[in-house]
Formats: sequence, C-alpha cells, structure tokens
Amino acid sequence: MITTRITLVFNENTPNEKREDFVVPLRKIGELNFIKSFVY
Repeated sequence: MITTRITLVFNENTPNEKREDFVVPLRKIGELNFIKSFVY
C-alpha cells in the first residue's frame, strides 16, 4: 500500500502554533484525495 504523510502548520513560530498530521492511503501514484478544507 502506498501512503503519504501530510503535515499542516498553522500560525508557525507563534505561541498559537498548531500542527495537524494525516497519513493518507493512496490507491495509485498521482491520485488526488480531499483531506481538509480551511479558510485563510
């Protein structure tokens, strides 16, 4: 199985820094998956 690790960092280098880690399985190389939405 092919997997990819995604790390999202919000407010980097501030006291409010928050990290979210995801490990996402992929069925084939180049496959796109919706992981998360956020408003910037």
